[in-house]
Amino acid sequence: MRVLYGLAAALLSVSADATASMHATHTAFLPYSKTRIHNNASQKRPNLEPTAKVATLSQVQAIRGGGSDMDVELASNAFEWCANLGAPAALVGGAVLATMAETRSDMSPKKNDKRHIRIVKKLTRFLLLSAFALEIISIFVTTVTGTMLLSQADRPTGGGGGDTYHSAMGFLHFNHEFEYLTARITFLQGLFHWLIATALEVAVPKQGEGEAARKMNRFISSSLFTIILFMLSFYNSHMTFYENYFMMLVEYSKECWERFFWRWPPRPMMMFYGPALIVSGYFGMQAFESPPQYDQIDKDNPDPQ
Repeated sequence: MRVLYGLAAALLSVSADATASMHATHTAFLPYSKTRIHNNASQKRPNLEPTAKVATLSQVQAIRGGGSDMDVELASNAFEWCANLGAPAALVGGAVLATMAETRSDMSPKKNDKRHIRIVKKLTRFLLLSAFALEIISIFVTTVTGTMLLSQADRPTGGGGGDTYHSAMGFLHFNHEFEYLTARITFLQGLFHWLIATALEVAVPKQGEGEAARKMNRFISSSLFTIILFMLSFYNSHMTFYENYFMMLVEYSKECWERFFWRWPPRPMMMFYGPALIVSGYFGMQAFESPPQYDQIDKDNPDPQ
C-alpha cells in the first residue's frame, strides 16, 4: 500500500517538475518568437509595391520551411495548453493508483459470488487499470506534442492557416489533429473510467454491511453516475470542432485506424503492436469468461447477497 502511495506521489512530483521545466523553456521561447515578429514588422519597406510584398513574404516562408509568425505564436499558446493538461492528468493517475490499492482485495472475484457480482468486480478492475493507462498516455502525448510545438518555426505546416484557424486550438486541430484528439480523449475518458469504477465499487455488497448501508451505497453510486452524465452534457455544450463527444470518438477511431493500420507501406512497429493487440484481446476474453471454479473461495462470506 505504501509503495503504491509512493508511486502516486512520485508521479505527481515528476509531472510537476516536467510542467515547470516546460514553462521555463516556454519563457525563453516566447520572447524569441515575439522578437521575430517585431523585427519583421520594423523591417517593412513602405515603398514596396503589392507584388513585391507578396514575393518577399513567399521568400521568407520558403526560408523558414513553410512556417509563419502567426503559426509560431499559436504553437506557443498550444504548448501552454499541453503543459497545463499534464498536471491534472497526473493528479487523476495518482488517485487511480490509490483506488486500485484500496480495492484490490474487495474487487477480486470470489467463487461464491453471483454471476453479476463477478462481472462487476472484473469490470471495476479493468476500468481502474485502463483509467491509469489513459492518464499516462495523456501525460506522454502532451509532453511529446509540447516539445514538437516548440520547434514549430523549423517545421512546415499545412498551409492556409490565416484563413483556416485563428486560435491555438484551431492550430492544433488543423495541423496535429491526432495529437489534439489523443490528449483530450485520454484525459476525459480516464477520468470517466475512474468515476465509473468508483461508483461500481461502492455498489458491490461488502461483508458485514446492513440493509441501511447498502441503501446508502446505492444512493452514492447512482449520484456518481448522474454526475458523469452532467459532466458529459457540459462537455458537449462546449465543443468547438465536433458535434458532441461521441462524434469526437468516431473521428478519433478513424484517425487511429488510418495512422496505425490502414496505410501502405505499413509501419515497421505494426509487426509488434499488431500481434500484441491480438494477444491482449485474447487474454481479456479469457479473463472475463473464466468460470467460477478458478476464483478464490471466500470462506468468511459465502453469500454476499
